[in-house]
Amino acid sequence: MPDQPLQVDEIPGSRDGIHIWRLLGPLTLSNVFGFQAKLRADSSRALILDFTDVPLADSAGMGRWLGLTSTDKRADELCVW
Repeated sequence: MPDQPLQVDEIPGSRDGIHIWRLLGPLTLSNVFGFQAKLRADSSRALILDFTDVPLADSAGMGRWLGLTSTDKRADELCVW
């Protein structure tokens, strides 16, 4: 399972500038850098991350996830569930 790719489905939000990303698969060292690059490239006003279908997050994945609240310029507009 840790070697499976992380798929990110982008779902339009209910308002302009709001993006929802539905993550499918494990968030691990093998895919965290691609996820991080995608986060940095996103220019939405608000971003909602749906981790419902993430069965595993290793220390690299958790570190990136927890780091969002302290390093992302949109931390006030970020929602994770």
